[in-house]
Amino acid sequence: MDNNEYNKIFKLEHIGETTEAFALLEQLANDDHPKALLDLSNRYISIEGFQHPVWPLKPNHKKSQELAFNVKVKLEELQESNDGEAIRMLAYTYLGHWGPHFEQSRI
Repeated sequence: MDNNEYNKIFKLEHIGETTEAFALLEQLANDDHPKALLDLSNRYISIEGFQHPVWPLKPNHKKSQELAFNVKVKLEELQESNDGEAIRMLAYTYLGHWGPHFEQSRI
């Protein structure tokens, strides 16, 4: 999983370029980038607690759930190719660390 483009989001937010950062986040999520999907899903729950200023999103539980479902499907696809980062992220979904939409399982 290549995170170079995704990491640019935080650099843009750090310098106050929230419009550009959000556009990149949406673009990456539309391209099924797992971290972007997860990040955007969480932002649709709440943007409170972000370190840098972020695009002002209104909560949208339905959109958050859609994105969470998409990321789980993508992570399951990537785990089949032994992508270590995807496997780690998928494990975190089962542990309940990536938002409220995932069914927790510790079996």
